[in-house]
Amino acid sequence: MAEIIMGIDHGNGNMKGVHVNFPCGLVRYTSEPGRFMNEDILEYNGVYYTLSEIRMPFKADKTVDEDYFILTLFSLALDCLLYTSPSPRDS
Repeated sequence: MAEIIMGIDHGNGNMKGVHVNFPCGLVRYTSEPGRFMNEDILEYNGVYYTLSEIRMPFKADKTVDEDYFILTLFSLALDCLLYTSPSPRDS
């Protein structure tokens, strides 16, 4: 299997990767949210998360809680979806 290196910029406003860019905002759910809006849902340690357009307040230290870790997981997952999605050239 080939090694893939993914760079992620943990900005205060947006998370940025090679193929992804989204606001640094999360919504937490204690139970699985409905899939009525076709949102991406991430489950981690029994808590469910979706991305939000409402940015989190500035954090000088992004390691004080798991927010940016969760955003990193979203960034990796979304980037992986793009890497594994069929290309129009593959048709």
